[in-house]
Amino acid sequence: MTNKHYCQGPTCHTRHTTDRFQKSTGRFRGRYASFKINQNSFNGNYNYMQLFCSQGCANAWLNHHTDNIINRRPINFITERRVGDGVYKIEKSQYGWNNFERVDSPE
Repeated sequence: MTNKHYCQGPTCHTRHTTDRFQKSTGRFRGRYASFKINQNSFNGNYNYMQLFCSQGCANAWLNHHTDNIINRRPINFITERRVGDGVYKIEKSQYGWNNFERVDSPE
């Protein structure tokens, strides 16, 4: 088991990048957070990057949960790695970048 949280970003597992692609299953999955669970920032305060893989995921989470925060509703903490919908295969293009082609039929 890793000593990092799973990224709490609401759309982290849906982004089509090579570091999120798992070849064995053909699916995209969420990343781990940037910092370790027990890693504090330089001034000893809690660092929010223990919960997110990037600043973009942190901003997306805040945009998604702002109403819940204002209305003091609980927000569920993600404890399992999320996996995106659909099965893809990866192919190299003639220019050197990766193309992802969906191989299952979207419903």
